[in-house]
Amino acid sequence: MAQAVLTEIHGWFEQHVFQSLQKEQDLAAMFDAVEDYFAQGRRVCLVGVFALTETRDSFAKAISGYFEQWETCLRQHFVTEGYAAEQAEQRATDILITIRGGLTLSRARQDNRYFAQAMQRLRRTCGGTTRPSS
Repeated sequence: MAQAVLTEIHGWFEQHVFQSLQKEQDLAAMFDAVEDYFAQGRRVCLVGVFALTETRDSFAKAISGYFEQWETCLRQHFVTEGYAAEQAEQRATDILITIRGGLTLSRARQDNRYFAQAMQRLRRTCGGTTRPSS
């Protein structure tokens, strides 16, 4: 069951997040997709949950691969934008840390504003334009 869930999540991210970066080179679209997927911080990240429990041991390759692919796509995006490899890697890592931290804090504090603030900061600092208000 867990493998099916991980496969489904990876497929969604492949289509909506990784391809936004690989094909369109569109960081704003990636941020939009992340916000939609995590329901602006109201939805838990099952891959993150699996990574923190004993489930990780059984699915370490799939869990690690999910984060590795996301980081690789981000890094390649920034290299394409003209960043040096080391800077691109740091920006990619910072984005993942900020997203994951925003999600974790929002869930722990039951307050979506932490995720919203994290995403707004990423859009300001990484060039992913501000999302129009709903």
